Amino acid sequence: MITIGLTGWSDHETIAPDQKRKLPDYAGHFPVVELDTSFYAIPSEKNVQRWVALTPEEFQFIPKAYGPMTTHARRPDET
Repeated sequence: MITIGLTGWSDHETIAPDQKRKLPDYAGHFPVVELDTSFYAIPSEKNVQRWVALTPEEFQFIPKAYGPMTTHARRPDET
């Protein structure tokens, strides 16, 4: 099965125009989202619990690996 989702939920105003309802609105259109914030910092347990509470039980978050754990530079000048 192929599941379609987008990178993040906050940058898609046509899907989720209301700032306070971005994640629940996004979850109304897609069953999965790439959690890109985890690349820059490990999210707090409180935030993760809030995200889970705002989405349907079957909704999935696919986290990016934390940047320092990978060999990917965040900017072209980083090595």
